Amino acid sequence: MDRLRRSEERFAKAFNFSPLNLTITRLADGSFLEINKAQDRAQGMRPDELIGKTTVEAGAWLTPADREQFVAQLLRDGRIDNYDTRMRHKDGSLVATRLWAELIEIDGEPCILSCTVNISAEKRRESLLLNVAKGVAAETGEAFFTALTRHLSEAIECDLVVIGECTDPDVVQVLSIWKDAVPMPTFSFDTLNTPCAETLRQKEAFVCAQGLPQGFPNARGINREGFQAYLGQ
Repeated sequence: MDRLRRSEERFAKAFNFSPLNLTITRLADGSFLEINKAQDRAQGMRPDELIGKTTVEAGAWLTPADREQFVAQLLRDGRIDNYDTRMRHKDGSLVATRLWAELIEIDGEPCILSCTVNISAEKRRESLLLNVAKGVAAETGEAFFTALTRHLSEAIECDLVVIGECTDPDVVQVLSIWKDAVPMPTFSFDTLNTPCAETLRQKEAFVCAQGLPQGFPNARGINREGFQAYLGQ
């Protein structure tokens, strides 16, 4: 009995103090039984807004058929990893989510222990990259770089996208430039006092989300055009 009590205490601590959103629901009808203290980043719900409701009533499953499909897989495999679905946020919007689940038993009753993660941002990145890839797939040579700058500009809504080659560490030869939704003539420029110089010094992407003119006061092009943010890779 002591071993069982200690095991239950360890489970309770791990459940309640996990930074991930964890829930326990009844297998039979999907009623919420326990919800931990972690922030619900998928539905934005508080525990008191969920306890007593079923997962379908709360919007964790959009239809009973969605839950039935999930439960069938869970019963077949005993656990589920990386199950992608959509949940309804409390504001009414649909949220792309990924969940992990395992069958457990609480007081002799079959239950589901699940962990839910909001993957909306990940899905948006995947969609962006897919759209860019589709846009440049048929292009070769110089046309490839022109198509890439155009589709990047449209996908991430940038005022200026530049693709350049650095044969000299202090000079960038522009291969394609897309500014204000139109292509521009190519040129070369000295990277001194520009964020491009900082990009070339780093292994990872260099991001200046705000205050670009203040961070690079001697970058004449940036200050002349009024750009406020920069991303370089």
